Amino acid sequence: MALKAKLKKWNKEIFGDVKQQKEKLISDIKGIQEELERNPTDDLLLREAGLQKEFDVVLEQGEMLWYQKSREKWIVFGDRNTN
Repeated sequence: MALKAKLKKWNKEIFGDVKQQKEKLISDIKGIQEELERNPTDDLLLREAGLQKEFDVVLEQGEMLWYQKSREKWIVFGDRNTN
């Protein structure tokens, strides 16, 4: 149990709340895209590109997180397809 608590703490410190980060980035990107429709500028395009890159990183982190969770379950429960 101590290991689980330490791993949860490490996860929050390193990755943070991936779902929350993803939602915030989506909201920010939508806001910039709406502003771009009204007043397109190079600065807004650069900000949008930066947010898109951050979004890609967050998606990658989410994939890693789900992969680790699936591995954890496989280790705990193993291959139940036995006689």
